[in-house]
Amino acid sequence: MTIHIYGLFDPRSDELRYIGKAHDLRERLARHIRKAKRGCVRHSRRWIAGLLALGLRPLVHVFETVTEHEQASEA
Repeated sequence: MTIHIYGLFDPRSDELRYIGKAHDLRERLARHIRKAKRGCVRHSRRWIAGLLALGLRPLVHVFETVTEHEQASEA
């Protein structure tokens, strides 16, 4: 199973704001955005909601792709 280690960056400053892992990057980003639109209180979701209010979305960068869950934990 493929796991992507990714980062979400602020498109205004290129600052790294979140690091995560996901099997399906497209679905994971969509989930981040859905939760931000619902007003969840986590810091990363407030940041994404602020971007959305400006008509922006986070930039996604894949740092590493691994094939086993154990390797993802190490990455």
